[in-house]
Amino acid sequence: MDPKVKPTGKRWAVLFVIFLGCVVGSFSQFVTTAFGGYLMDEIGLSTSQFGAITMCPMLTGIIFSIFAGTIADKKGVRFSVFVAGLIGIAGAALRIISASYAMLMISSFLLGFLPVFISSNSAKLISEWFPKKEISIAMGIFMAGGGAGNAIAQAITAYFGTFHNACVVTLFMMVIAYVLFLVIASDRPEGATPPPADVPISQTIGNVLRLKHIWVIGLTMICFMVGNMTVSIYLTTAFTTRGISVTTAGFVTSAFATGIMIGTIFGGAVILKIGKGKFRIPSLIVGIIGGICVYVGWMLASPAISAVLMFIGALCCGALVPVNMSAMVYIPGMKPEYMGAAGGYANMMRFLAAFVFPSYIIAPIAGNNFNIFMMFAAIAVVLFGVFTLGLPEVLEKQPDTVS
Repeated sequence: MDPKVKPTGKRWAVLFVIFLGCVVGSFSQFVTTAFGGYLMDEIGLSTSQFGAITMCPMLTGIIFSIFAGTIADKKGVRFSVFVAGLIGIAGAALRIISASYAMLMISSFLLGFLPVFISSNSAKLISEWFPKKEISIAMGIFMAGGGAGNAIAQAITAYFGTFHNACVVTLFMMVIAYVLFLVIASDRPEGATPPPADVPISQTIGNVLRLKHIWVIGLTMICFMVGNMTVSIYLTTAFTTRGISVTTAGFVTSAFATGIMIGTIFGGAVILKIGKGKFRIPSLIVGIIGGICVYVGWMLASPAISAVLMFIGALCCGALVPVNMSAMVYIPGMKPEYMGAAGGYANMMRFLAAFVFPSYIIAPIAGNNFNIFMMFAAIAVVLFGVFTLGLPEVLEKQPDTVS
């Protein structure tokens, strides 16, 4: 945040609209899950095709995240979201009339543009609007939007009755999020000095990728998504193989999802409080505790105890996210004109890990052995804490500016 500008109440409104964009993006992706039977029976999709449609918006993120941030560095966040929103809304509208695998893939890919462009620039907006001491909690609130959108989709989409109705609701939500963003959000507070915008896009990307700490943040985001998505995708099925009911197994998985959301909101502030402004050693301890809880929670036969341990493990995993994303704002060499590209890079690594690792790396190795799935998840959470040691202790003494 520009040190010449005092924080205003509008910063919370800006945070709300980017949080809403994250919620709507996650909702639009997972709204299909309640209609898997319909899509496979009526449209003739295979199981793998249905999975591809659900994950397709992440492919948008893999391809366009870093460009979304870089374009915002050059043209401004509102401009980039304005253009991306038109594409995303067109995709959401197209999905309403899609009646084939090809059309569903195209529409799902297009509707990913709005949430990808908002999430890729979340760090940029938060660093412009929030003072140093509030960045961790603001980043945590934003990151919780993904879990909230997924939870809402799982809870209510079955009540829409038809896939068509669900797609109409998705379009309506996306239009609301788009309009509110354009009405409320601005690139920076009034009076703040805009960063230089004359740096070529290729040079901006190159400058960001030359920052060694940005690669560390990429590794931590991979670890987060591998741990989070592996448990989220496979835990319910894993428990049912032990004779546990789907309802009970789903309860354990929901405990994990709840822990992720609570951890991302409050965990970063707690870690910084415990470490008195330093986060590396507390993060390492939190990562080790989280990984142990995830694996032991899977190994125990009691669903109730497993739910508690999974909740604690997820709480630890989620807590490390805002710490790492906040550190990105202050890593040595980071400049205001790089923040969009840096946030886009972190976003790209999250999407890449979620899209590739659980289904295309871990699943072929593990086969039907769910012990291996959960071992990968637990190790990923531990490594999340370990890789955080590679970031500089910067949050306590840095000024309220990105420089």
